Amino acid sequence: MIYIFNFTILEQTLERENECIIELRLCFQTLREDLTNKMSVEAINSMLLEIEKKARAFQEIEQLRYDLVKECCVDNKIENNLESVIDFLAKKNENVALSLSQLVSNLKDLVYEVNLLNELIAFQSTLNDFIYRILSGNSISRQKTYDKSGKDLELNLPSKEWSG
Repeated sequence: MIYIFNFTILEQTLERENECIIELRLCFQTLREDLTNKMSVEAINSMLLEIEKKARAFQEIEQLRYDLVKECCVDNKIENNLESVIDFLAKKNENVALSLSQLVSNLKDLVYEVNLLNELIAFQSTLNDFIYRILSGNSISRQKTYDKSGKDLELNLPSKEWSG
């Protein structure tokens, strides 16, 4: 018996997975904008809940795609790696190969957006810590930078040129 892999199911799965990734990326962009615009905690929590739901849907469709690609690799005796799968699909079904290539591109965009959000959160946290130190009375300018003998205390201040 010759088994013919159903590329239509894989193509539909890849299309749904691409849609999920795009929706997730847009949610992360919205969250980043909300954080930048100092939106309310309720608005941010609502967006986090939305991201969680979309991430769960993405995980389900990703698992289905993984299983389908694995099945395709086993049935057609090809290696289960991106290059081999795309080469095989380019010969057998160009639309599926294009969808898989688009998936890779969309994932890169999503990772970029998540990294951008992480950088924003790290910046905001550092800024908040700095403001807290200033307001708590432990201002940077009140710290000693040299000991009694004149040696540098190595406080890792951003700039020691002004201190002394």
